[in-house]
This record gives sequence, C-alpha cells and structure tokens, in this order.
Amino acid sequence: MDEKILQIIPAPDDMWIRVDGYGGIFHTRVIGLALVEHADGYRDVQLMDITTGDGCIDLSGSAKIVYSDTCPDDRKED
Repeated sequence: MDEKILQIIPAPDDMWIRVDGYGGIFHTRVIGLALVEHADGYRDVQLMDITTGDGCIDLSGSAKIVYSDTCPDDRKED
C-alpha cells in the first residue's frame, strides 16, 4: 500500500454508498471520511465503510455516493 491515512472524521449519518459487484447491487453506510496521502504526495478524501462479510473498516474505493436518512431504493443519487 503506497498511501497513508492522515486524518479520519465521521461521515454524515445520511451518507451511503452504492456498490455494484459481488453478484448484485447493495448499499452500505459510509462511516468515515479519510484524508489520504499517496506516495507521489497527491492527497484526496476517500470514503470508509464496513466491509461486507468480515466487518473490517476499509476505504470504499470508487463506490457511488447516495444520500438518505434510511436505506430505501428511492434515495437521491449524486
């Protein structure tokens, strides 16, 4: 891993991500926002979620953000 997490803050309660994969589409709540520094010095903010299956907290990668108070299918997507 050529990246370093510099700071983590809690995510808003209504921030969810949509993940296409693992045999379907599912939604999971974002639990944190991480300021990440890459080996070349580039910094960005990445989403953190709890990995399905093993319960580990991890960076979410390129998942799509959706916002909702709950996790219904009618949420607004950005």
